[in-house]
Parts: sequence; structure tokens; C-alpha cells
Amino acid sequence: MLIRSAQHVARWSTCFLAFAASFAPSGRAEAVGLRLPGVAKSQNLLPQAGFSFRSVLISPQYAQQAETPLPLSWWEAGSDSPVAIAIGYAEGTRQADGSRTAAYYWHSDPGNAADNFGSFSFQHFRPQEKAVVEQQTSTDDKRWAAARRALPELADRRQMLRLRQFHDQLLAQAKAKNLELSPLELLNGLDLANQSELAALDDWGYIDRLVQAKQRYRDPDAQILQARTWAYWHPTRNAWDAPGLGNNQASITADQQRRATAVKQVLAQVEARPTLLDQLDPRAVAIAPQKPAPTGD
Repeated sequence: MLIRSAQHVARWSTCFLAFAASFAPSGRAEAVGLRLPGVAKSQNLLPQAGFSFRSVLISPQYAQQAETPLPLSWWEAGSDSPVAIAIGYAEGTRQADGSRTAAYYWHSDPGNAADNFGSFSFQHFRPQEKAVVEQQTSTDDKRWAAARRALPELADRRQMLRLRQFHDQLLAQAKAKNLELSPLELLNGLDLANQSELAALDDWGYIDRLVQAKQRYRDPDAQILQARTWAYWHPTRNAWDAPGLGNNQASITADQQRRATAVKQVLAQVEARPTLLDQLDPRAVAIAPQKPAPTGD
């Protein structure tokens, strides 16, 4: 999971502020005022009571679900959700058909060397939760230990909860701009939020840039790409704020194009074959890497 720079970990969750405080560099978070991105906008739009939507009781904190273009069932599917598969395909932890790559079970983050687990490259397990993995010396053993304890699946469940909150924030921001998001636009926003919460949810993030892009481009794919790319532009420093992506427009655009293409491919498969997940061979998505047999005497 790519976060624009070390200090942006602070925006990950209020649960991790103590962890993030150890990162000293300053940046956009301080420039615009440190607050959980999107919360103020979302809170102003939420009703005071729950309501029913498609026979599902929606509580106030999930009020934006009533306007979502994504099926509500996707939030109950865990690792098999199209949300997990689409973002996982962009992350390199899943294949477009839902099968899991070796990186799904464990990989070291190329940006900060953190332990990453699951579809979303989740890296926020407590030390004691992943201690058995860190005790292993080889990549294969780390993945085997993580799989045996179902850490990737647990990581997916935890991140899905966060993404559902980001989903509501994106919808609230879009509503404030009189913008109705398509499934592809919303999934791209979620993928961007998984990559960098600040780029996706802060002022002049994905929704604001998407509004701009719609005024300049007719092609929906071009609109999404421009919104994702320019979400990494620092609004007060007038400079790119994506050190992990080279801090230049060409490399940022290339990365966002790759991810947007991955998201679109998975969504197209799901829309063309709504029962795709039911038709998958369970072994293709559920088999954990096997620990090699001992050698020697």
C-alpha cells in the first residue's frame, strides 16, 4: 500500500495516530490542517436517524449507502468482494479472476519495508498479532506462517471496514458537488484511498479533481485518470506530493493508469458475469501456500 510520504500515515486512522507521530517530516497534512479527511463534509450531510433501503436497515453513519452505485452485498463478501479483487489486482496481490498471488499472503512494502498482508497490502497489525511472521527468516516461511493464521483474510476484513467509511466520505463529497458517481468512478476512488487516503479524501483530492476533469474531458477513462493523477498535486506548495511515485507527472500518471486499468478490468468482468465469484474454483482463491516438506535425514 503506497502512502504519499511518511507523515501521511497519520491520516490512515485515528487508531494509528500514536504510531504516526513518530514520523517527523512535514507536508500537506500540516499545510491544510490535520484532520481526518472528508469527515467534516460527510458529517454535515448525514441524517439524524437510520432508515431502510432495499429492505436493509441503514444506520446514520452509513447513510450514504442509499446513493451508492455499488451493491450492498459487496461489503459482506470479505476477500471475495469485487472491491477486494479490483484493488488487490491493482496492488499485485490478486489476479483479475480473484485468485491470490504469493504477495497476498505476505510481502515487504517497497516504500517503507513494512509487513503487508492481504488483498489491500494491509500493514497495520499490532506487533503481537504478526510476531510469528516476523520470527520467520525466509519469504516462503513468512507467507506460510501468515496463511496458517489466516492473517491475510483478517487484514481484508479490517481494511474493508475502513474502505466502507471511505466509500461514504467519497459519496458525501460527491453529493456536495452535485456529482453522481458511476461504479467505475467510485471504485477508482476507493482504490486511490487504499493507496493514499490524503490523495483520495482531502481537499482538492479525488472528488474535487474529478469535477475539474469532467469539465475538460469527455472520455470517462480520461476523467478518472486525470482526477487520480492530480489528486497528488499539493494545493499550497504547487508541487507534486508523491515521493513514492517519483514526484513527477509522468511516473504518477503511469502508476495511476496501471491501477485504473486494473480496476476497470475487474469491474467489467463482474458486470459481464454477475456470478463470477460463484463460478470460481474455490481452490483458486482459498489455497494457502504450502510449507515445503523437510529435507535431509
